[in-house]
Amino acid sequence: MKQGLKDSFSNFNSAFQSLEKSIKEDVKTERDVAGVIKLFELTYETCWKAMARLLSELGSPVQSPRTAFETAFKEGLISDESSWLKIIKDRNISVHVYDQNEARELVKRIKDAHVSSFKGFLEVLKDKVKTLG
Repeated sequence: MKQGLKDSFSNFNSAFQSLEKSIKEDVKTERDVAGVIKLFELTYETCWKAMARLLSELGSPVQSPRTAFETAFKEGLISDESSWLKIIKDRNISVHVYDQNEARELVKRIKDAHVSSFKGFLEVLKDKVKTLG
């Protein structure tokens, strides 16, 4: 296995740990909300890139987040494709959310749904890194 997959895993793991830590604390201020959203964006980016790297290692190269999530579902790396498509939607919303109520709703979805999706894939990726390494 190439070092690239290990690096992608490390980047995703680091971003995820930061996101998970941020949502365990009370999200009170606008700064807290903005911080959670930014960490979600970072986790999303490192996740799909790690997923793309893994899929490439498995012989199914992809070029976009949507294709990565669809292919990962077909390959059995993730179990709920619709959750990942919602993650894409919220990632696109995150860069254009200006209303504080909408931002808080996004944080709620991150906390209630997206973190568990990321965590599930992180565990799969961890196992694959060990297996392919």
